Amino acid sequence: DMVCFIHRPEYYKIYQDDKGRDLRGMAEIIVAKHRNGATGDVLLRFKGEFARFQNPDDDMIIPLPNEGGAVWGSRINTNSVPVPASTEYPIQNSSFKLAGEDNSPLPF
Repeated sequence: DMVCFIHRPEYYKIYQDDKGRDLRGMAEIIVAKHRNGATGDVLLRFKGEFARFQNPDDDMIIPLPNEGGAVWGSRINTNSVPVPASTEYPIQNSSFKLAGEDNSPLPF
């Protein structure tokens, strides 16, 4: 059994803590009671558009100075290799009949 609270300082128009750290987008998860474990609190990043909590540094990738970051494309978006036709790969030694090989009714 646990008793937990969520405190979002930004909701109450508190934007800095006592140490001067920015609290915008942050949430404090407070474990007030825990039958089989420790109590305490942890500061997490709150993503309101997804109603999600995550580690504060997970999305804070900062590019080095004079580097604008990188955009990675996908090979699926290139037209360099065409998709092979299904006739190029015939099924061999198959115990299953392909559609149209047999005019018998379906088993289901």
